[in-house]
Amino acid sequence: MKKLIIGVVFTAITSSFVIGQVSRPGSLPFHVNNRLRVELDDNIYLTNRDEQDSFKIIEQLELIKNLDFDRSLLSLRYTPSFTYWSDRDDDDTDLHHQFDALYRLRLTENTGLNVSELLRYSELPEVIDGGTIVRENNDFLYNALAVGLDTRFARKWLADVEYKWNTLGYDDSATAEINDYDQNIIGTSLRYELNPTTEVGGELRFADYDYEDDGRDANSTQYGVVVKRQLSDRLAANFRAGFEQKDLDGANTEDADGAYIGGSITANPAEGTTFEVGANFSPAESPIAPYANQERAAYYARLNRALTPKVNWNIAGIYSDSDFSADETSRTAGAVGEFADGSEDVLQLSTRLSYEINRAHSIEANYQRTDLSSDVRAGQEFERNRVSLGWRLSL
Repeated sequence: MKKLIIGVVFTAITSSFVIGQVSRPGSLPFHVNNRLRVELDDNIYLTNRDEQDSFKIIEQLELIKNLDFDRSLLSLRYTPSFTYWSDRDDDDTDLHHQFDALYRLRLTENTGLNVSELLRYSELPEVIDGGTIVRENNDFLYNALAVGLDTRFARKWLADVEYKWNTLGYDDSATAEINDYDQNIIGTSLRYELNPTTEVGGELRFADYDYEDDGRDANSTQYGVVVKRQLSDRLAANFRAGFEQKDLDGANTEDADGAYIGGSITANPAEGTTFEVGANFSPAESPIAPYANQERAAYYARLNRALTPKVNWNIAGIYSDSDFSADETSRTAGAVGEFADGSEDVLQLSTRLSYEINRAHSIEANYQRTDLSSDVRAGQEFERNRVSLGWRLSL
């Protein structure tokens, strides 16, 4: 097996090098990105005891095809990736597939249609996204479809409507019986341009969450206000706030109503520098069974800086605090007294330094730290550090 892994990596490197040598910019019928990384992961099983580290080789290929028509654009992307683990007991390889499609059509000068599709099949272990565990440690198939329509009318009025369908299915039946879901979400907003730098408006959103475990089913209605403000040529702010009415179909309590609020500030203090900071607080669907809801607060910051024309540096951090109530647990899991209120905190920090050798080749160094503490997942707290060096080819 190790000889096979070495052969795969060697083939990826040599074939990418050959393609880079024989291809001129624009000579290929599609765009190719290849990313090869070697990584040291100090806690591959995400545990707080008997931590196991592993050396990893990660090979990721990205194939992109853009079709530009008279009034529309179709963008297709296929991304297979392969990971080899030197010290993982159960299986030393992972294979992942991701397909993305985006279609944009200008129906009229002021009206546009957008359709996006994401399909992912992965052998990925547990995944944390935005400070929340969104995938269990199991093979899964994930699909996300979004259809949106936006229009400008009466010169200063803007409106949009969007429908989203998200579905997640696990290979393992025991995991699927609890965590498989379908989400149907439809939202609309109406905004008015007070002046060239300020938009104000309202938003309305309906969501239906249908889990394989019926005790976590829910439907909700959000209504609120939105404000977008260009404070200066280099500073912009966004704000939204409102109220969510949320009915829990199979939980020990019937509803989980609550306010939501969020905002962000984006700054471009100098050419080649972008900084963003933001915070959000809201009720949300729970990634943890048997809880059917969570109250979540998240704070994040991102900085991207071009140190020189060839050297780029970025750093990002997010901290989230999720509160879970025993009243909001599934009735099928037991009475309220069988569970406790609790919280879960996740801190994620990451940074990347990249150097562009030439138009096609660049190298990078990455570091990521994850720290999870939890009252509701006993024994699943962990700290994890990942350090990697990589090479990227772009054609």
